[in-house]
Amino acid sequence: MKFMRVFYMFTWVVALSGLTMACRNPLEGVDLRTKAPITTGLIDIRLYDPAGNPVPKSSRVTLTGPDASKIVTTLRKADYSVNADGLLRLAVLPSLAPSKERPIQFTLVVEADGYLTIVQPITVTSRNRQTRTLRWIDPARPPRTLAVGRIYKNTGADGATSGPVALLTPSPPQSTDKASVLLEPGTRLLDRDGKPVAGTITLTTLYTNARELTTSQVPGGGRLADVKPHDGMTGPGPFRVLSMAGSVTLESYSSAYQLAYTSSQPMVCYMDLNPATINAQTGRPIQPGDSIPLFSYDAVTRQWQQEKAGVVTRSLVGGLEYQVSIDRFLTYVAAWTEPVCDSDPTVSGSRQPAD
Repeated sequence: MKFMRVFYMFTWVVALSGLTMACRNPLEGVDLRTKAPITTGLIDIRLYDPAGNPVPKSSRVTLTGPDASKIVTTLRKADYSVNADGLLRLAVLPSLAPSKERPIQFTLVVEADGYLTIVQPITVTSRNRQTRTLRWIDPARPPRTLAVGRIYKNTGADGATSGPVALLTPSPPQSTDKASVLLEPGTRLLDRDGKPVAGTITLTTLYTNARELTTSQVPGGGRLADVKPHDGMTGPGPFRVLSMAGSVTLESYSSAYQLAYTSSQPMVCYMDLNPATINAQTGRPIQPGDSIPLFSYDAVTRQWQQEKAGVVTRSLVGGLEYQVSIDRFLTYVAAWTEPVCDSDPTVSGSRQPAD
């Protein structure tokens, strides 16, 4: 009988202990340490479709370059993704202090089925937030004023083409106007460090005509800020576009996303022109022999520069075209401009900022 009383007492103690343990917080006494999100050194990438189409629902984001491993998400992870609004937020590791003397450099690559690949070098020189607004273009559904051409070629170990290369945008009726850029055989493609861009190369041409909303698809939306002069010419910017004849953007990169910057030989560019375009110097429609000023825009450095002007010629099919020689893979804008003060108000025809 005594044994049974001891047994029941033991059973009651065990049950009571279990009930007490069940009522306790299982995390009590556990020190949970979660790292706070990174709030400095942020890089906001805003992607938009200039035709107004929704951004792709799925995409692939890759970082390359010497300091790619130093870039993470705000939660300190490497699972980069573009959200439904087209925003990609990156951050520099909090332990780093980038500066002009010790910049952090990497290349952002964003791919989506059916869209042009975005290859954007980025340099970080402080822990201040920076924002880049980039176009995400579907070649099959571009804006009405934009024509897109893309080809693939192979270059040798020295970055040289084995034959002539013609970069063409679609011809009418697929688009109202077209542009073409011709490279001579043996032209070497070089990056910003002078290294050859070798292997399988993607070459893209974007042409903006002057039929409507002429400045809506060019950087700055019609305002050229901080323009460097060409060969000692005076009167650097900012400038405001008075009349635009056309714009072409050239891009070339390897399968390793190494961007070409210069060509060893001049590339000849032809752009179809709207015959109704007004020559801002004469006040009349353009005609063969007219000179049209040319400006380049470097999306990496965000720098405008005045270039050697091109000329209006008669094309083989009887229309008017703009002819000019160029030697870098940049955005080029053929336009008449006027100087403006930094404080002058401007109105852009684009709802989205161009970068």
